[in-house]
Amino acid sequence: MYIISINTIRYIKDERMVSLEKLAIANPWWSKGTGFALQDEKLRELLNPEGFRIKRTDLSLEPNKVYVIKGPRQTGKTSWLKLLVLNLLEKGTAHERDILYFSFDEVKSSTELSNMLNAFLDNPHSGRAYLLLDELQNVREFNSVLKNLYDNGRLANTATIITGSLAHMLYEPGRGSEGNVYYMRTTTFKTFAQSIMSDINADTGIGVNRINQLLGYNFSNEEAEKLLKLLEAETGLESGLEEVYNKAVALSPYILPLSKLFYIYLRTGGYPDSLNSYLKGLRSGHGPEYINPDIYTRTINYLKSDAATLAGKGIGDQALAAKVLDSVFKYVGVKVSYAKMSNEIGTNKVTFTNYIRRLENSFAFIILNGVGEDLEKKETKKLYFSDVLMHYSVGASVSGKPGAVFSEDTINSTQIGKLVEEAVICNIIQIKEEDQMRDYNTYISFYHSNTGREIDFIYKRNDGSSIGIEVKYQNSTSPIGDIRRIRAVSDYMILSKDELNLRSGVLTLPVCIFLALIKKSAHNM
Repeated sequence: MYIISINTIRYIKDERMVSLEKLAIANPWWSKGTGFALQDEKLRELLNPEGFRIKRTDLSLEPNKVYVIKGPRQTGKTSWLKLLVLNLLEKGTAHERDILYFSFDEVKSSTELSNMLNAFLDNPHSGRAYLLLDELQNVREFNSVLKNLYDNGRLANTATIITGSLAHMLYEPGRGSEGNVYYMRTTTFKTFAQSIMSDINADTGIGVNRINQLLGYNFSNEEAEKLLKLLEAETGLESGLEEVYNKAVALSPYILPLSKLFYIYLRTGGYPDSLNSYLKGLRSGHGPEYINPDIYTRTINYLKSDAATLAGKGIGDQALAAKVLDSVFKYVGVKVSYAKMSNEIGTNKVTFTNYIRRLENSFAFIILNGVGEDLEKKETKKLYFSDVLMHYSVGASVSGKPGAVFSEDTINSTQIGKLVEEAVICNIIQIKEEDQMRDYNTYISFYHSNTGREIDFIYKRNDGSSIGIEVKYQNSTSPIGDIRRIRAVSDYMILSKDELNLRSGVLTLPVCIFLALIKKSAHNM
């Protein structure tokens, strides 16, 4: 006997409903089956055998579970969902009408959400059902809707995925989401390198010949496979310095292609669109500096929009939002206080902090806390953009230069060290990030003394010890002069341009090799 829940009665009485036409447009596989992929521009690009695709983690989806995927705009969350649909259909895991996808960019009403989900769940399904709810943070009180469905057993045979571009988008614990919070940030250098080197079949993907053209290195198929295997041999900052050193030595014969890959990564950032645009530019003869100008424009527009929309409470001051972005650009990687930054742009500290927090919550910034000799917290901060493409996009807006020109000028200037530092922290934060209870601020900080000495990053290991990391993207370094030692930190690393040694208790290794070694957490896709 079917029992009608209170939630279902409410939905029957309220006629507010997303139109069937909108649902059919959002779910083209209902009518076209797997053929829908041929008409989806993004999927066509991702499935192009000569194209490039970042390898993201697959999830093992179970019924009565809610999976939360959070990350900045443009990192491929929607494309990942569409590829999931195609995979489910091709494997026969689900029938076309077993899958409901909807993007909540325009729909904000919890009533419409409730009505849509109840109507879908009321329909008979051939097996397990799948709810794919994109950018769900835009719906007010979405938690209550999902909680009611879960508590009433309506999701018992349904795997639910919700995505959002807010770090603090929360789904109530105890409602099927335990251990199922994931992040889809911009790709790490390691994942980028693995994705490139995976395309070693000459008939598909980039192919060995094209890899050789791209990297200026004469790989054989066997050598490309060997490098790929070495890239799969992971270590991390939890390991001792000797283990990291030994893994780095194994990778060192490939310093030239890894350096070239790192240069590409430094030019594009970890966004799928910018990476694909760059690689297309190389293949089409546009030149190594080519990235579609629209990508920079779209990125800065998203940043300004997120800065001005104060946590869903309305539109803030667009001009002030732009000033906040400009201020962060001015102080990237520099010890600074919010009081100083707010004073310089002519606003109060509380207002400035609100904008900063909103942008951090939108994955625009990485904000590190300063610490002292005993790792006690200070009021000072260091701010970085969450990807170098954001840095270029804001810098282009500030300077009035096209994005490609600004990025080229910056890479060929003394500012390249700051870009490398930014790329490093964008990778390190993904090592242990799991959920809101273990975000990067629980294991990453920076040290500074009253006399001006600093350590770029302090990483706290699981065993309570700490490692100090200094980025020195230059031709020669010194374990004595280039890093400040403090009593609360036991181990030290210098990330160099191409030096590799372990002496005086300091491991010095090339940035590209370090980034090719460190693994991200299982919750970073």
